[in-house]
Amino acid sequence: MTQTVPRKVLLRKRRHGQRAMPAPRSQQPFRRAPQKLRIVRHDKLMDAQHLTLICAQRQKLILGHTLLATPAEKLAQSLEALGKLQTADTGAAIRASDLSRTHRERLRSSGFLQEVIRGWYIPSRPDEAEGESTAWYASFWRFCAAYLKQRFRSEWCLSPEHSLSLHAGNWTVPRQLIVRSPRARNRVTNLRHRTSLSPRR
Repeated sequence: MTQTVPRKVLLRKRRHGQRAMPAPRSQQPFRRAPQKLRIVRHDKLMDAQHLTLICAQRQKLILGHTLLATPAEKLAQSLEALGKLQTADTGAAIRASDLSRTHRERLRSSGFLQEVIRGWYIPSRPDEAEGESTAWYASFWRFCAAYLKQRFRSEWCLSPEHSLSLHAGNWTVPRQLIVRSPRARNRVTNLRHRTSLSPRR
């Protein structure tokens, strides 16, 4: 334990040239920081609080903008995602995994996306009447090419009849497109507007 040295003993040691022991820190008087130092500390604290408030306000505005986005803004986001897919080679055939569920439902309800078969879609126009086949016939060949490539990779080809017809420049959409592939299961896949794919071995 630290022993307290009486004041008289300290005075005697000073008179006889002896070095007095400093008082314990607990007994030393409290000294306040200089005025300038206190001002600097206060300013730094205020700056830190101000920056924290600004960051919180910005985060609140960003979150509020996201939560309060209008239907038009949400549709614009979905159309932007669709536009990125359309720039690719397989833009006429869009898989369900290419778009989030939110984007798909929003685009379908707005008329910008039509389902061909389960999990596969084509872009469309919202001003097309119900039952209109323009979008489908315009996308038929590119859709079939992308779908068959995804399903059979490079192990497929059209039947000789369809191949000769295309080489002759006849791009008329057939009622049933016959495809040859060693990976085929000989099952007909029904498409839109009474068209179909018939992969055969």
